[in-house]
Amino acid sequence: MGYDNDGLIYLDMKTNEIHDHFESVRNKLISSGAILEMSESQSPVTRSGPNIVGWTWKGKDPAFMEQFSADWISPEYGETIGWELTSGRNFSRENISDQKGVIINESAVKYMQLKDPVGEVIISDEGAATFTILGVVKDLVVGSPYLPSTPTIYFPLTWIGSDVTLRLNPKRNTQESLKTIQTVFSEFAPASPFEYKFLNEQYAIKFNNEVRIGDLSTAFSLLSVIISCLGLFGMASFIVEQRTKELGIRKVLGASAANLWQMLSKEFVVLVLIACFIAIPVSFYLMDYWLQGYAYRTELPVWMFTAVGLGALLITLSIVSTQTIKAVLASPVKSLRSE
Repeated sequence: MGYDNDGLIYLDMKTNEIHDHFESVRNKLISSGAILEMSESQSPVTRSGPNIVGWTWKGKDPAFMEQFSADWISPEYGETIGWELTSGRNFSRENISDQKGVIINESAVKYMQLKDPVGEVIISDEGAATFTILGVVKDLVVGSPYLPSTPTIYFPLTWIGSDVTLRLNPKRNTQESLKTIQTVFSEFAPASPFEYKFLNEQYAIKFNNEVRIGDLSTAFSLLSVIISCLGLFGMASFIVEQRTKELGIRKVLGASAANLWQMLSKEFVVLVLIACFIAIPVSFYLMDYWLQGYAYRTELPVWMFTAVGLGALLITLSIVSTQTIKAVLASPVKSLRSE
């Protein structure tokens, strides 16, 4: 995701009191041990900011029609969400010149075709505003997880932020920390409702469809495995029953129990191997095709298909063995008494 959403909460502020007393609120919460860091931003981490156009930079093609996503953040934002800088630095409250600085993501670097972005200058509205690139961060998954990260510019927050993001102290009980935060917020903003959201829960909502598909796939897969096992059990029982006298004769002629078990199991193993050679390429193609619909996707490791094949083989042998071992260990006198 490009950041760590565990232990992050955010509040959509309806009034200005927290912004007006930001340093006091932040210092009080950090000293209480309830949080590790606190920041303001114009948009929550789980949602992309507005689009901006009209920017130029050194080496830009005049015919290039650019478009960026933008967000305005306080200097503590990067440390609060735990983003990762690839070059440069974060904003600093001590450095007044940072008000004319920006931070961009890796997608913006590629989009702008900058070789050494830190220190480069970007200009908006034909010289109306000039900013210097202070740092580059890894792409964050803030909008749709199905689409690539948009080129994003992070500006220093110079007015009231709509959202306040806090990183809870993992060494302290979450409920106690939330009570402390509520108490402090109520002290400085008594008219503002304390309505917080956990970022990891908001992020998980983006994958509700995938979770639902996964649950259904798991249920139907288990059902199909159970039905297959029942069919396999019936087939093994039928074959063993048909070959009971043959097993008795082979045993009388000196065949060992291991030889007989191997003979009966071999037929089922061959069928499973044929099924795997058919199913694995087909499933790999379909799964890979499905994954192409996601900008951020996992790889399909070979060990996963190998494990599935071995699992099918073990299930088959265990079911078949319950019937074959019983027949192999039976006395040939019982099976041949009528002959």
